[in-house]
Amino acid sequence: MTPSFDIPAVAPSLGEAFAAVRRMAAASSENFPVLSALVPEAARDDLSAVYAFCRLADDLADETGSDEAARARSLSLLRALREEVARGGAGQAPPRRRCVLALV
Repeated sequence: MTPSFDIPAVAPSLGEAFAAVRRMAAASSENFPVLSALVPEAARDDLSAVYAFCRLADDLADETGSDEAARARSLSLLRALREEVARGGAGQAPPRRRCVLALV
């Protein structure tokens, strides 16, 4: 089943965003939890935000399906993600995805 990539209607708080990216990083079945233990504690939230963003971008790229329509949807979703990061980083609009808010 394809995961939902809908953008939430309401922006989370910064605290909610960081809590979400921490949970995502801790739940990873990859090497991230081990690596994060080696990073200074003051940098772990930022590293978790980068990890969560990369996971989302990866999912948008390869979990929408494999036919031509799915590839077009992936590109559209990735463009929307890039635009959300750009707007959030420029202070134009608060990001609504937790990983983007934590990242910018």
